[in-house]
Amino acid sequence: MKKKAIVKNLPAAETLGSVDVLGIDKTGTLTEGKMSVVGSEYTDRERGLYALAICNNESNFIDHALGSYLNNEKGKGFIPDARSDRVRFYPFSSQTKYTGAFNGHELFAVGAPEIILSFCTNTDRDWQAIFSEQAKAGNRMIAIAARNTSENENIDRNSLKNMDFVGLVILQDPVRKSVVESLAKIISSGVEIKVITGDLKETSLKVLQTINFDLDENEIISGSQLRELTNSNMLDEAIRRCKLFYRTTPDQKLDIVKSLQKQGLSVGMMGDGVNDSPAIKHAEIGISVDNGTDLTKEIADVVLLDSNFSTIVASIEEGRNITKNLRKIFVKLLADSFTEAVLIVMSLLAGFPLPLLPLQILWINMIVNGISGLALSFEPSNPNLLSQKPKGKKIFGV
Repeated sequence: MKKKAIVKNLPAAETLGSVDVLGIDKTGTLTEGKMSVVGSEYTDRERGLYALAICNNESNFIDHALGSYLNNEKGKGFIPDARSDRVRFYPFSSQTKYTGAFNGHELFAVGAPEIILSFCTNTDRDWQAIFSEQAKAGNRMIAIAARNTSENENIDRNSLKNMDFVGLVILQDPVRKSVVESLAKIISSGVEIKVITGDLKETSLKVLQTINFDLDENEIISGSQLRELTNSNMLDEAIRRCKLFYRTTPDQKLDIVKSLQKQGLSVGMMGDGVNDSPAIKHAEIGISVDNGTDLTKEIADVVLLDSNFSTIVASIEEGRNITKNLRKIFVKLLADSFTEAVLIVMSLLAGFPLPLLPLQILWINMIVNGISGLALSFEPSNPNLLSQKPKGKKIFGV
């Protein structure tokens, strides 16, 4: 609690000190997860606002940001009224990257720009250029499409085609204030950082540029490129080399963690959303921010109470200090036990009676070793602890 982190079990505490690689989700982790609408482009404003409302499920950061935007634009009753028109609804998923809704005579889709644009045949502008411009500025985008349906048309997900591109909403998510300094400290401590996100490449690079996380082009890979690597050795090599993984799915995040573990590395995973949960659960140490989803906080080994990235630095330092103190205690107990063992063995070989009775040995271990071991366990960390490289292996567990 003093370090503003809840550690759910002792092995998790010392694992933080031995982690080799820390995977980090971007949205809500490197950034605050407090999105706000900062701009919009419409071909039909009223149609676009209605599409946003009927597709809004208030299930994530983006839905909440769009909800606030719609409340300001159209009033608090607008979203419930639009939802009441739903005949069919197709919820967002990390695989599809869109939300769909049908009100009986019109079909709507809201989601990732490149996905929504692929549904459309009627576009009046070079929207791809606008996507690229906004992504390079570090903004997130939600695109909107719609089409009128025929009276007897059978509507399902396959009906999302031949649509009109209706508009684009632009959102910003500020970077956490503590990230720049904290990330530099983590890297200098010998922990390798890998950013694993579902966002666009340009948006991710802009955020990483803001926090001074420099990358070469060969250290960047997309989820689709990972999917094309069918050779396991080539896949492992790419995962080991790359530091930014963009447009990834929850399954790919999990595969990245598994690949690094297979290569003998101790892996930590930090995130906030349901899509991070499989990777967080499988990592040696799973970390959630306090404003993460209930599922993520439930399965994480460590929960950051203040959602402050600097708490990770303190947690790594504390984990290494625990490991250091446990090693000292182990060495001391081993040395004391070795002395007693030598004394007893030499006495038996010389034909002398036992110099120490079992109760005396127990007493010595309880009083002498117990008190000194307790003192060692509370020894504070030294200032240079973070400059030391990870030891690699844990004391607890296999």
